[in-house]
Amino acid sequence: MTLPATVPMRPDVDVVPSSIGYSTVLRTPQMARLMLATHIGRLPCGMTPVALLVVAAADGATLAHRGILAAAYGLAAALSQPLLGRLADRRGQLLPLAAGATVSAAALAAVALMDSTTWPSTACVVAAGAASPPLESCLRALLPGLLSDQPDALRAAYALDSSAQEGVYVVGPLLVTVLAAAISPTAALLMVAAVGLAGGLTVAASEPSRTWRPRPRSDRDLMGALRPRGMRVVLSGFFCVGMALGALNVAAAAAADRHDALWLTGALPAALSLAGITGGLVYGRRAWPGTRVSHLHALGALFALAWVPLLLDPPPVLALALIAVPGGAFLPLLTVGYQCVDELATPGTVTEAFGWLVSAINLGLALGTAIGGRTHGYHLCAAAALAAAFTLLAHRPKGGTRC
Repeated sequence: MTLPATVPMRPDVDVVPSSIGYSTVLRTPQMARLMLATHIGRLPCGMTPVALLVVAAADGATLAHRGILAAAYGLAAALSQPLLGRLADRRGQLLPLAAGATVSAAALAAVALMDSTTWPSTACVVAAGAASPPLESCLRALLPGLLSDQPDALRAAYALDSSAQEGVYVVGPLLVTVLAAAISPTAALLMVAAVGLAGGLTVAASEPSRTWRPRPRSDRDLMGALRPRGMRVVLSGFFCVGMALGALNVAAAAAADRHDALWLTGALPAALSLAGITGGLVYGRRAWPGTRVSHLHALGALFALAWVPLLLDPPPVLALALIAVPGGAFLPLLTVGYQCVDELATPGTVTEAFGWLVSAINLGLALGTAIGGRTHGYHLCAAAALAAAFTLLAHRPKGGTRC
């Protein structure tokens, strides 16, 4: 079976509310196995930065050097995803998935076995991030073909995938912490390499990935994936969303200092992630009234407004309750964002387009974390979320035929 590389163009029309069971998605042939393997392969996204921090600490690295290693991995992975997506769109998924997983795992294993304070170790970290297989983009390129007989279930599949992806960032750091404490930091990083390799190779060997064939590109424009009207607006909006989430990491630490509650540093981001999983699953289970564009606008506005109460610097327990609102809006917003990118992508660029969205969010996360320390509160979170809402509101397709 040959799977199409893009979703057929669909009108962005009003939809009738109905329930869409996740069992419908998971009963689709190959779907459950493919999603499981993909998320096993994506566990290093949540595990690697923490594993690098503990390995470098064990080697006696300074806090600054530890931060550089974690940031280098994240930035290299973010910047490489569109390029690896383009390779998949031109040559198929086998090369970027199998070769990427192998190179990334080998580079992480090398870091585990050498002194992480040296420059060769830093070079290996960059190589591991740059080769990180584009599992997220490749899976989303496969979903429309797998669900070609059930187009109404596509939103549920995107929501289920996004919610499971958020779980990676909850489970991954916990696994690394347990492994590092129970065995050793080196063993934890080696396990990260093994998990990433197993997941990447399993997806590459799966029937949907092996039989998927890219569509010919409509042109040879190097920036072709960014040319469609609205694509850059959507990507800019999600870059701002990423900034808001990245700034939260620093805002949580600052709030923990102000309220003398160290536990708040990890609890706030975790509460946002858990609320996001819940919100994503609730949103994806049924079709909601309105168009995709109206959903994009409404959820963007809700995400921005939800940060306003936090500007009052509530006490820790109330802050945990309030952070659930932007968390609950985030994954539904991301689900709609993926649908929009899917429909905006020109033939032959769908995997690359998904890679650009992943890159935009991750670069926003990095920048938000980097400059969040200058605000010492939730102000950057709120400002970035407001910028995201206004940017997404500027996306108004003419004629309403495409997202």
